[in-house]
Amino acid sequence: MLPCAIITSTGRKSGLPRVSPLATVPLNGDLYVVGSNFGQSTHPAWSWNLIAQPRIQVDYNHEVYDARAELLTPEEKAQTWPELIAIWPLFDTYVERSGRDLRVFRLVRL
Repeated sequence: MLPCAIITSTGRKSGLPRVSPLATVPLNGDLYVVGSNFGQSTHPAWSWNLIAQPRIQVDYNHEVYDARAELLTPEEKAQTWPELIAIWPLFDTYVERSGRDLRVFRLVRL
């Protein structure tokens, strides 16, 4: 199982706090979250919120801190994807099942 982080973002339409428990991949001192939506054909709602308002709060490993969610560029994703797959191979299955390019975010502590 992947570790979990609780992400509090701002709803892009409502402006209200939105709490999302997300599977998290720790890599190179940062946390990564993948908008897999368990292989569904649509991007998860939380990913739209991170694009609209990237400043978030992260609760991970009994620590709460402010962070910025950075959507990886295609080049960054290509470099990072093999590391993500090495930890959680199901991400490739989710790509096949969904037929879409999964969004990958790096959560950078502020």
